[in-house]
Amino acid sequence: MSRSRATLARPRCGPTHGGLFGFSEIPLYRLELLRDLGAAVAVDAACLDAEQVDYVNLHGTATPANDVAEGMAIAAIMGRETPCSSTKGFTGHTLGAAGILETVIAYLAVERGLMPASLNTREIDPAIDINILLENRVGDVHRVMTNSFGFGGSNASLLIGRSS
Repeated sequence: MSRSRATLARPRCGPTHGGLFGFSEIPLYRLELLRDLGAAVAVDAACLDAEQVDYVNLHGTATPANDVAEGMAIAAIMGRETPCSSTKGFTGHTLGAAGILETVIAYLAVERGLMPASLNTREIDPAIDINILLENRVGDVHRVMTNSFGFGGSNASLLIGRSS
């Protein structure tokens, strides 16, 4: 978050919780290209190494093609050890509101140090070779990537982090 925005928050008695470090908005229709490119652009825009991302909030719609493609992209860009989960088990798929809702969840993960589990996930597809959280994890969370992939190619990856 820029200093000017942090300064603006104080007079309104609002705490500065975090900021947007990087993002990508890519209108692609080929699933495999989208996942790789979106996450890579967001990390690059934040001038970070992928290892500096503490948690990934997956788009995770529980559709085989989508989840496998997203898992492969995360493994290629972030590695297989970064904790990941989808929060749609808690919220359902809220369609047009999913992106903002999951951005709020990403900010809360940073603020509270809580990486939520993938609720109702009992078995992970062997083709998804990443660190899917099946239980909530508490820890030091500085940066979170959240992925939102919409109908017709409206897609974004945001990198959220602490302001200080």
